Amino acid sequence: MAEKLSKEVWVTFTKKNKLSLDDGALLKALEKFDKCDEKQHEARSAALEGIVDQVKKQVALLVKAKKGLGDKLFGQAKDKLYELLDEAEKLQKSEAHAGNAEDEEADSPTLLTSAMIPLVRTLQKGETTMPALIAVTSKKTAVLISRRAISPARRKLLAEYLQETSGIKYLMAQCTGASGQLEFQLDSSPGGLSKRLKQAVFDQTGLRTRITLRFGEESESDGEEEESGGGAEADDPLLATYMARFEALDEPYRQALRRNPEMEAKLLALHGFAIDKAEVHQFQAALQALDRLEKLINETPAATAAGGAKPASFVAFTQTRLAWDQTRKAVQADLRKLEAEILARCKDESDFADIEVGAKTLYEMLDVLDERLIDKLDEALNAATPQARQQLHLQAREIVDEYLEFVETDELVADIDANGFVDTAVRSTLTARLHDMAGRLASSYAA
Repeated sequence: MAEKLSKEVWVTFTKKNKLSLDDGALLKALEKFDKCDEKQHEARSAALEGIVDQVKKQVALLVKAKKGLGDKLFGQAKDKLYELLDEAEKLQKSEAHAGNAEDEEADSPTLLTSAMIPLVRTLQKGETTMPALIAVTSKKTAVLISRRAISPARRKLLAEYLQETSGIKYLMAQCTGASGQLEFQLDSSPGGLSKRLKQAVFDQTGLRTRITLRFGEESESDGEEEESGGGAEADDPLLATYMARFEALDEPYRQALRRNPEMEAKLLALHGFAIDKAEVHQFQAALQALDRLEKLINETPAATAAGGAKPASFVAFTQTRLAWDQTRKAVQADLRKLEAEILARCKDESDFADIEVGAKTLYEMLDVLDERLIDKLDEALNAATPQARQQLHLQAREIVDEYLEFVETDELVADIDANGFVDTAVRSTLTARLHDMAGRLASSYAA
């Protein structure tokens, strides 16, 4: 399969035919798939979805460039893209089958909480549809959203979450979204369900989002305006930290349960305590419980690294991942501000078109200061063994060192804060935060 669908296949084709295309997003999607382990069905499915999306967009871009390419080269490129698309869609079906078989053994409560966070965020961006199963009682509502078809057996998961054994009505739906909203398409709907779903999504994921229901020719909205100007952000700033920590510890927690039955009572107690505190929005107490849970996981025999080395801290990985994501967004915001000011001041210049093109080069630094660190930390968090995690930890530190060397030597980065148009703190922000991240990772294996 790899020889048919990979970054190398597309790069080889474009180089052979001397094609110069705006294909950065497609290359990134292919690279993400290349990095997926064959056993990580959820990650592979998500990566394949990204490839399908980017191939379709690339075909649209190719059509616009047809005149410059000529009919022959255009046809070859289009055929190659459709080969990639066909292979991605075949693999999607294969992953769905494998994932469904695996799901029968993986009815974790996190499917209704932390596992739904990336799905909700993906839906809010639009351009995709996912199946949903809604459970409704006279007073309670819960929802399960999945990338794959939902088995009727999942009703048990929802019933256990609602702590009900009877009186539950189940509704199948298709969920789409756009502009930070979610839309559920149902055959029918009990009155007032949109507001109850809005609350259910928030209770389960900590994300605020507007809800619209469509059934036949009718529709129902929760009737409330976005509270934060378009983002689905939680009220408590600690909520995002809690959800990220909870998600990062999910797999190590389940491994510890399987491998250390004698520790089951303590693990279950701490895990349950963290959930209970989060449900009443006591996130500081919930995070403290997760700290104790992580310590206990790291003390279990299966978590001890070969040679007695101390396991890498999941906290350090999660904090570093969040810090780099926030840093890139802060830099992007500064660059957008600078670009806007340059264009505003130079709009009457005779060479404005050249200035406009040149301003786009500001973002080239982000091609180097990319998301490889986030991807590597995700791999480390999901590593199957402590030894693999330690190796990925070292690779993450090397990426941070590479970023630091670039920030300290690149001429554009050096000059950008003295641009003369608007105050920015790009270099100082990058330097300070990268040093902080390097320190976190360095101390995470300290004895």
